[in-house]
Amino acid sequence: MIARVNEFGVTITPKEASALTIPLNDEAAKNSAGDYEDLVLLDPDDDGDGILAFVDGKNIEPMYALVKMVKIPERAFMRGSFDKKKRKMSEQAEELINGVLTLKYDAKTALNMIGQTIVTQVQAYMTQLRQPPNSQVTANNKNSSNPLIDDGHLRDSITYKIRSS
Repeated sequence: MIARVNEFGVTITPKEASALTIPLNDEAAKNSAGDYEDLVLLDPDDDGDGILAFVDGKNIEPMYALVKMVKIPERAFMRGSFDKKKRKMSEQAEELINGVLTLKYDAKTALNMIGQTIVTQVQAYMTQLRQPPNSQVTANNKNSSNPLIDDGHLRDSITYKIRSS
């Protein structure tokens, strides 16, 4: 799901609530807004967007931003990596097919070499991607400035599978 969202982009809107709650700090990210009884809605224009915060006199601790929608832009790491390297991949595939035909490789070895090359190219493309950048809220809550990498789980999950018919 995360790969699909990043590859094609998505607009997220609330299904049952009037707004989405976006955590603004580590504590908020570990809980939901409903876990707190004493959050105060700060919404100067009463449009439903605003901030849920702890308010103690003059001290305000913002916890969640309330928004009507979140638009995650397309970051086409699969299509982008193929578009960038399609000539190189075609040349390699042709070379490997010739290797199979001349008995230099068996078909499974050639397919594994192609699969591993594609995995490496997609992972490298993901690592180098910088545009479009993360929103400021996302950037503040991530371990990386790369829009596709936080802990590396998505990148590390890129793999291939050879299927026989």
